[in-house]
Amino acid sequence: MPYESCNLGSLNLVRFVAGGRVDFARLRAAVRLAVRFLHDVIDVNRYSVPELEGPAQAARWSPRSAGPAVPDPAPTVAACQ
Repeated sequence: MPYESCNLGSLNLVRFVAGGRVDFARLRAAVRLAVRFLHDVIDVNRYSVPELEGPAQAARWSPRSAGPAVPDPAPTVAACQ
């Protein structure tokens, strides 16, 4: 969609390693919180270009382009060894 906003964030997976294993329950909760935060950013953002605000607000109740990413999984793999 033209003028669609896309908000990205990142998660440090190493912070979810405990006892040499990934704590997937904590990771799941963090992903949910991060996605919620990114959606809230879309809701409260003041757009400098009017063409951006319409599509962003219209997508309020439909899927949005927002998501957390994992920049470098190698340290997490090393921490799990």
